[in-house]
Amino acid sequence: MVEIEAVPQEEEKEEEKKDTVVVETTDKDEEETNETTTTTTPSDTITGNGEWKELMGKDLMMKVVSTNRTAGKEPEPIEPQDAVLVNIEGWIAESHKDDFCMTDKDGNEKDNKKKKLVFQRSKSWLIVVGEGDVLPAIEMGIRFMETGQTALVWSHSKYAMGPGTRTIESVTVPPHSNVMYRIQLLQKVMDTSRLNPYFTIQKALTRKKIANDIYQFEWSSTPATCEQAMNRSIRLYTRAAKDMETLLQGNYFSNVEEDHPQRIESRQLLLDSLNNIVAVHLKQKSYHKAKLAAVDVLQVDPHNLKGLLRAAKASLLDPASTLEEAKAALDAAEADITYKHPDEEQQLQRLKVLFKKKQHQYKTTTRAMFGNKLQNNNNNNNNNANKSKEDTENTENDDDKDDVPNSSSTTTERRNKTNKNNSDATTTTTTTTTTTLTPGSTV
Repeated sequence: MVEIEAVPQEEEKEEEKKDTVVVETTDKDEEETNETTTTTTPSDTITGNGEWKELMGKDLMMKVVSTNRTAGKEPEPIEPQDAVLVNIEGWIAESHKDDFCMTDKDGNEKDNKKKKLVFQRSKSWLIVVGEGDVLPAIEMGIRFMETGQTALVWSHSKYAMGPGTRTIESVTVPPHSNVMYRIQLLQKVMDTSRLNPYFTIQKALTRKKIANDIYQFEWSSTPATCEQAMNRSIRLYTRAAKDMETLLQGNYFSNVEEDHPQRIESRQLLLDSLNNIVAVHLKQKSYHKAKLAAVDVLQVDPHNLKGLLRAAKASLLDPASTLEEAKAALDAAEADITYKHPDEEQQLQRLKVLFKKKQHQYKTTTRAMFGNKLQNNNNNNNNNANKSKEDTENTENDDDKDDVPNSSSTTTERRNKTNKNNSDATTTTTTTTTTTLTPGSTV
């Protein structure tokens, strides 16, 4: 798998630093009461003057803390639809004064002796400005930066996670928390999607990476606190899948071999994104949606084992699924399992146990709803079975076999019928003889 590699500017070798000019800024004293702020417009670019700028009033503020400039190359402002590579760190901050990022005389950041409650550390995310792949606070901050800058963006909760929460290691972000982001804008990335699929694949990989981050750290057992985050993750997985579907159906891959590395990578990314949508719905206990999403996976690859197992789980847990549907999904997964991976086998065994529980629950519910009717039907069935058994025994003991297996005629009746037939035959013969023996008689 090919990934964009970016080396943070602070890790450059000593000889490279000779060509680099560091623009230093220092924080104002937190006790200062006459702090000045500036309001920005979308046409503004914030330079490293150490002042807080208002992006959305005092609910979203930003200041540049340092700028790395390579000699001979001017910083570039960021415009909508620009693709940029960024590093992001986030922590809880009640106000913009809780920035925790003071700088010394050499321009190096130092701790101000307050403990940061860091809840996010993300490296080398490829963000296209204006596409909404990241939270509004982060995207707005990037929009007002230049290449090479490191900035602090303080946000009210409404531009960050809102009612959502996030837990990483020992830090939990409560709902409606104000936060601070430290954004390092490494470089612009050229969109080469017209020439080859590399850029499109990297953009989809980042979307999947962001969605994975949300799924892993922002899920909560309380639906009200995580619904917004889970919807974001589904939207990102869907975008990644759509990007790969369009790419695979496009002209570029129509002219390359089936085993082309980028084709294989694109198809796997498509399947991973679709499978992860199923996983999110399962985690939210939206089992019917999970079942429908699993269908999308199996349309791409009918033998995708992860998709089959998740489809079976969704069918077993969906109250709207019938017992027959759940059994069919389970059988399909069992037919394709390789038994080479213990985890897959364990999943299958757990699903079989779940099916037995569903089967027992179905029987119990059926008895509770239709108990009397079922009992009457059982009694009728037993009576019919006994009558059929007696008829069969009579037929087997009869010396004269009839063409109809279940006939209930007795031997006497059949003999009377035979005698009657013989009598009729005799009468007919006599009549015929009489007619023959009487010359000139008219019939």
